Amino acid sequence: MNVGGAKSAGGQEQQTQEQKRACDELKKLNRAGLREWLKQRQLSENAIKALYEEE
Repeated sequence: MNVGGAKSAGGQEQQTQEQKRACDELKKLNRAGLREWLKQRQLSENAIKALYEEE
């Protein structure tokens, strides 16, 4: 029974590592996406300012 418990604990540890790795990947993607969104937004704001300045 103790062996089964140890095996279960090891499996739980593995799952936690995989979840952490997946979470880290998601954070990287979110940061990259946020950076891209901010860059696009900045370009849009610059275009709007340029239009107003032409008038």
